[in-house]
Amino acid sequence: MSNQPQPATWGIWNEQRSSNGKWYYYNTRTEKSQWYKPNDWPEGLGEGEKQRLAKEERDRALLSEKEHPADPE
Repeated sequence: MSNQPQPATWGIWNEQRSSNGKWYYYNTRTEKSQWYKPNDWPEGLGEGEKQRLAKEERDRALLSEKEHPADPE
């Protein structure tokens, strides 16, 4: 499974991620982007993907800590 987020889509809107990791919304009809969610964007749409990625990142960090524990002081 890819670690890259899959954009959520709602009507003419697509949720996208910028190169610096910030989420934005692209209107396929007007071809304009905006940083804030459209007024009719359903609550929680796209959030599952963000949460899945955050969990995978936390899991990788924990695994790395187990594989490479810090030296005791």
